[in-house]
Order: sequence, then structure tokens, then C-alpha cells
Amino acid sequence: LSATSPASRTLESLEMVDAKSLSNFLINEHPQTISVILAHLEPEKKGEVLKRLPESLQAEVVLRLSNLD
Repeated sequence: LSATSPASRTLESLEMVDAKSLSNFLINEHPQTISVILAHLEPEKKGEVLKRLPESLQAEVVLRLSNLD
């Protein structure tokens, strides 16, 4: 995704979704999918969403986030 693509702007609109709703939506997604989505959020929002995910999933998502280019 490039910063100017329509998909990128759509992901940025997730900033307006509250952390609880977003984490409930993402909980059944693959960790790589979650990490790609979280990569487009501001650090504070990213932390809020991560805190609401199960601990086992948190670790996997953080690992995958750290490996994103």
C-alpha cells in the first residue's frame, strides 16, 4: 500500500473507530492482517487496540509489526 492509495486513506479512517470496537473486529483475524492494519494507526491508538487483544495474540502481532518494512 502506498501512502497515496485509496486503500491507505481507508485504513487511516480507522483512527475514528474506538479501540474496543476495532479490537473486537480484529480478534479473529490472522496476526499478519492485524499487524498491517495496526501499522497504519497512531502509536497511542495502536497500543490501546493491542491491550485489548488476548496476550497470546498480542505477542504474535507485535513480532509481525516489528518485521514490517
